[in-house]
Amino acid sequence: MSKSYKGIRLKQHRVYSVEELMSAYSVTANTVSNWVGEGLQPSDGKRPYLFRGAAVGYFHKRKRLTVKNKLRPGQFQCRGCQTSVFPPVGTVVDYFADNGRHMYSAICPYCSTKLQKISGETDRDLVEDCRNPNTPTECLHEEKASVRGGIGIKAENDAPNFHVENDRIIHKWQTYAGGYSEKTVDKHLAAIRFFERNLKGKSFAKLTADDFAAVRDELKRLSKAQAPYNLSASTIKHYVSHLKAFFDWLLKQEGYRRCEQACNFDPVAG
Repeated sequence: MSKSYKGIRLKQHRVYSVEELMSAYSVTANTVSNWVGEGLQPSDGKRPYLFRGAAVGYFHKRKRLTVKNKLRPGQFQCRGCQTSVFPPVGTVVDYFADNGRHMYSAICPYCSTKLQKISGETDRDLVEDCRNPNTPTECLHEEKASVRGGIGIKAENDAPNFHVENDRIIHKWQTYAGGYSEKTVDKHLAAIRFFERNLKGKSFAKLTADDFAAVRDELKRLSKAQAPYNLSASTIKHYVSHLKAFFDWLLKQEGYRRCEQACNFDPVAG
């Protein structure tokens, strides 16, 4: 069945489990696994995997943009998913069109749509190399394995820097906050991510009083900044309230109790 992910918008500050992504996109666990193989970065290397909403959104945006540009060797455009894909090499079949052109057909790993493309010389070299039993079975995806001679494609170097060190504990907080309204959760997360961003993603388990002082100073600076770079007094008040509530909860979690002295520091005092 054809799928399109273009209209799906995840909350950028939220953290999603594999099951939550499956529900949001109406896909299987195997599809999420394929996304990871295509470059979707989990928040950390631990299982079960978790994913930052902003990172998932960026991953799908990059894939859609790739479709609009020239396809890379071994890559097919899927009209079902409306994105570019690297099909399993075992599904790639050679054939000749009525006009004599050498073509490839394959199967989309996400939605099972039949794929077709004219085979260029670079495509043929890569496909034949991947059909070699001594090379990885997924080597059509050049970011996952090098081609013969050790020549590979570097991963994208323009990806945004998502702070993910705290995603696992934030996901745990989201479960705790499940009784709140969506709007309330979003407001709390905006404050938490503001705090995290100002400390360049530092682990909440390693916070010091100086870190809270740094955030306090930034809030003071933003309260006096010129529009549109300032924060209103109301916004700052809500940020502080949401952060206090979050850290009150955090101190009760295993591995974070040692931060009690730091967390008792008032972010707006002094």
